[in-house]
Amino acid sequence: MEQAVENSLSSLPARCQEIFRLSRYEHRSIREIADQLNISNRTVENQLHRALKHLKVELGDFMALAVFWWI
Repeated sequence: MEQAVENSLSSLPARCQEIFRLSRYEHRSIREIADQLNISNRTVENQLHRALKHLKVELGDFMALAVFWWI
C-alpha cells in the first residue's frame, strides 16, 4: 500500500508532495508546515486537499481513507 501511495504522489507537484509528507509522515500541523515553508495556512490546507483528492481518484475511496488514517 505504501508503494502505491508513493507512486501516486510522484505525479503531484513537488511542493504538494512535500506538504503531504510533512503532514502525514512527520505529523506536522498545518501551522508548523506553513511556518517552515513560509506559506499561508490556507495554502497548506489547499495542497493537502489536492493531494488527498488525487489519492482518492488514483487509489479509490477505500484506499484514500486507509491512507488518511494509516499514515
